[in-house]
Amino acid sequence: MSTVKDLARVLRVYEQGNTSSVLVLLGQSLGQVRVLAKGARRWSKKGFEGGFDLLTEGELVAYPRGHGELWILKEWDERRRFRAFPGQGDLRTVSFLCEFTEALTRETAGSSWSQEDGHADDVLSPEGLYDQLTLAVKSLSEGQASGWVLLRYVLTAMEAGGWMPKFDSCSSCHTALPTGATPVRLSFVGVLCQQCAAADAPLYDEAGRPGPASARCVWLTPEVLNALAFVQRTGQSVKLSVAGAKSLARAMMLLVHSALEHDLRTLNGAASAIVRLSRSQSPARTN
Repeated sequence: MSTVKDLARVLRVYEQGNTSSVLVLLGQSLGQVRVLAKGARRWSKKGFEGGFDLLTEGELVAYPRGHGELWILKEWDERRRFRAFPGQGDLRTVSFLCEFTEALTRETAGSSWSQEDGHADDVLSPEGLYDQLTLAVKSLSEGQASGWVLLRYVLTAMEAGGWMPKFDSCSSCHTALPTGATPVRLSFVGVLCQQCAAADAPLYDEAGRPGPASARCVWLTPEVLNALAFVQRTGQSVKLSVAGAKSLARAMMLLVHSALEHDLRTLNGAASAIVRLSRSQSPARTN
């Protein structure tokens, strides 16, 4: 049976029986793969001595299997383990990066391997997602603020997957968005100007106040809209007011919901990290 080799990072670990584990990995060229690591929980087994911590990077050698079956892990050569910067060891940040990446790539898990021609088709995975996850890990290790790291990763991953709306024009009427004090609305259909938002009546009650479904939309002030566009364009941080940081956190949650169409257990923790990015906390710049 032929094997495949790729550089990969650990996203999730499940116990299987008394001695084995099922690993969810993100490969650099294979995308998401799920492998059965037989005997991985026996510390004496060669290649598995260090275990499989979240975001650990290593070289994967596995036997691929079709029809959605688990691949069989043959070898695992650990290259580097995630080391948190002192004071930045937030497990919620690491857990969100792993859960979000797993959810984003779940539908194509294992499908990048073609049994017919025996090679990986990297078109099925969001372009550069592995490299962006590696950049996020590096940024956290260097002590950069977790909120900016998470936001940059979410925006980049969603843009690569084609889920990111444009922040400079209305998604409905396609007119340029105002740069003044007029807020715009972010919803599941994209970024809407005030006229198009008013026409999208089902989200609002007769008095114009947010109705029961208001969690599906966020009003973005120029401060937040410009911050989203700037972080997406440059990957750098900006100064935010307390209200702006809270609105930015809600916008990030809505973007994730619109892309995945379900919630994540770690999403609230990620939003809390963004809320802490207020002007009073002097957020670190990301390069």
